[in-house]
Amino acid sequence: MTLELAELTKRRGGIVFRLVGENPLNSANTPDPWEKEALLAIDDGAPWVETFDETTPACTYRYIEPLIIDGSCLSCHTPARGYAVGMRKGGLSVSIPAAGFDRHMRNVIGMLSALALVTLAVALAVLRVMLKDLRSRLDDANANLRLLATTDALTGIANQRTMLVRIGGEE
Repeated sequence: MTLELAELTKRRGGIVFRLVGENPLNSANTPDPWEKEALLAIDDGAPWVETFDETTPACTYRYIEPLIIDGSCLSCHTPARGYAVGMRKGGLSVSIPAAGFDRHMRNVIGMLSALALVTLAVALAVLRVMLKDLRSRLDDANANLRLLATTDALTGIANQRTMLVRIGGEE
């Protein structure tokens, strides 16, 4: 059943998955060099291994996860053949062509960059309007302070200091 599903996904989307192991009964399940190295990394404690393989003509995403023997496996993979619950017996290897993914990511990055530029432009425009409003309010406040500093609040006429400045008595 696994082989049939693997063939179907390979035909429909170029996605390849397969079961691999060190001593397979079916030679088609012999791991390639990357899978061998990944299985060793899993034996050293990695929960899984993944990479973008750029050595192929089209960049490929590679992923492998361990296959751990559980009780349901022992009906076919008998303890007499060296299988025991809890042991790692190979892995599930998946290869996905990344050319389309790479193109999609470039489009997403382009859209996000454009969105960031538009957001920045809008933020700068809003900031400019806010600064213009603050400048206007500051100018109004300064004019009001000049008026308060030069006039009597009760009568509205020039105060003593203003009169002295006008007649040249104080600067």
